[in-house]
Formats: sequence, structure tokens, C-alpha cells
Amino acid sequence: MTQPVAIRDIDLTPKANKTYADISREWREEFIYFALIDRFHDDQVRTPVLQAGRATGISTQDDFFGGKIKGITDHLDYIAGLGCTAIWVSPIFENNPHAYHGYDINNYLSVDPNFGTEQDLINLVDAAHNFKKAGKPFPAYLVMDEKGKVTFEFPPREGKGRTKSSEPPPKIDFTGKTVVGKCPKCDGQVFDTEAGYICENSQRAEKRCTFKPIGKTILEQPIDAVQAAKILKDKKSDVMEKFISKSGKPFPAFLVMDKKGKITFEFPASDDE
Repeated sequence: MTQPVAIRDIDLTPKANKTYADISREWREEFIYFALIDRFHDDQVRTPVLQAGRATGISTQDDFFGGKIKGITDHLDYIAGLGCTAIWVSPIFENNPHAYHGYDINNYLSVDPNFGTEQDLINLVDAAHNFKKAGKPFPAYLVMDEKGKVTFEFPPREGKGRTKSSEPPPKIDFTGKTVVGKCPKCDGQVFDTEAGYICENSQRAEKRCTFKPIGKTILEQPIDAVQAAKILKDKKSDVMEKFISKSGKPFPAFLVMDKKGKITFEFPASDDE
């Protein structure tokens, strides 16, 4: 490839059959990781040295230290594991001597050889745009405990562990059942049943209501009829203390219902707020 000396030397024609990144999301929706290329990782496979206590780290000279674009490509799983959904890298252009940070550029038409090659940059962009943690994206809350540790908490999921069947579920007889409130989708009656708090119109043969039942138990927290009624009427339960996270720890939360009838968690303010 001939080294360009002016912008006119660069072919900016979109490549045939190439799928470019989806830009329908706003940047305000992204959790951005900033990577200073020279100080992130080189292109070598390394194993952390385990030791007791916290390491004091290493001193670095005011110069290029060896970080590569490929080092970022090789560790996208680490960045995604932090919950980040986008990457912002320091400038990749050719810099003056000692400008490891990338902000003393002398050539905007070339990748600094200290960081790698143009192909390394192409590979990073392609890998990042096509990266999916464990093959699938997933929704989660980031929750900070009283010690400042951040962990994932996952929203309630309906039907976990059930297998699909071609047989329709049996109809529910609401005779003798207690009404706990009105359905937020069709304004029908929601009854307290053994299977959960269910809209009567979800049992119709045609034009069924699509309101998902409120479970009797969510993350091991029992949901009684009083709380179900509050969710349907006020769109928010009282704070409940016995939800159990995937790590086995109890946590307090409200259950909140949006306009579409979807239930999510809302966490109470900490004592420090």
C-alpha cells in the first residue's frame, strides 16, 4: 500500500458487502472505556503474577512503553466484563518522539508504528463492532454495596427453567378468586391465583390481554396480595428486604411497573445519600 501524503490520496469509498456499525444508539446510552494505547497492553500473552496483598505497580518512563492496538483487540473481553459498551482510544496517528500519549501529532495520514499498523486498527474496529460477551448481550443493573463494591443484579425473568410446549396452558378458573386490582393494559380485573396475579382477559380465546402475570415469588422474595395491589394501583410496591441475588446475598428493592406493565427493580437510597 502506497503511503498517502494528502487526504486526496485516501480512498474513502465504502467497501462492498461490508456491514458497518449500528449507530442508532446515542452516545449518552453507552458506557465508554477510555484506553491510552501505549499504557493499556502490548501484543504479548501474559499471565498475572499472583501475590498476597496489593501490588505497588511499576514505574514508567516518560516515553513509549510498548502498548499496542492489538493489545486492546486481544482484551475486548476484559473491557466488556467491566460493563463497557464502547471504546474511546487515544490518538493513533504518528507522533513526535516521546509522545506516547498520542497528542503531539506530526502526521495525520499514518498510524504511529509504536502502536502498530493500519491493519491492526482495522482489526480492532471490526472485532469491537462484532464483539458480544458470551455470544449474547444481557440487561442488568450495576449495584454498589455499602463497601463500594459494584456487582450485577438482573431484572426479574418470567418462565425461567420452563420448556416450551405445543400444548396450550390450561385455562384458569377465576371463580372464588380475589380481585387485587385493574390490569394496566386492558383495564380488566387482576385476580390472585396459585399461578400468580393474572388478568382475567389473558384467558380469552381471542384478543387475549398480553399483561404478564406478577409472580408470587421473585428472586425468592414472596409477593403477597397487598404488594401486588400496590404495584397495580400505585405502580410501585413497598420496599421489600428479602430478594436474593445470584451470588446468594439478600438485597432490598421496590418493584416498579411502567406504562406497559413491565416490572423492574428500583433500589432504595443508601444511608450515605
